[in-house]
Amino acid sequence: MVGRRRVVNIDEEKVTKLREERYTWTDIAEEFNVSYRTLLRWRQDYNFQDPYQTIDDNNPQDLEILDSLIIKHKHGNNYVGERMHIGLMRTTNLNVTRKQIRDSLDRVDKDGKLLRRSTTIVRRR
Repeated sequence: MVGRRRVVNIDEEKVTKLREERYTWTDIAEEFNVSYRTLLRWRQDYNFQDPYQTIDDNNPQDLEILDSLIIKHKHGNNYVGERMHIGLMRTTNLNVTRKQIRDSLDRVDKDGKLLRRSTTIVRRR
């Protein structure tokens, strides 16, 4: 069955605001009462630019940006680990996966990572 596309009224400013508040595309689609695919088509039709920059594992420049942010945030403190860096990335406009943060810590902070693993917190006795 072939038909014409339904006219969808999606507010670009509201989508941008929701993305800045870290809403997922699925949540945004539910907010506008459309399907995820409809929202995806809208993004393609209107050439919507996501406010978050995604780090590409295949781009050395992106990896250097991530590494430099982690080095800057670490700032001589060996106890700043994965969870703290995830929090840092939430304050920036970078969309970074946990795996990318782990890989970056492997590249720039091997000693700190070993130090953090050697000291465990005893929760119960």
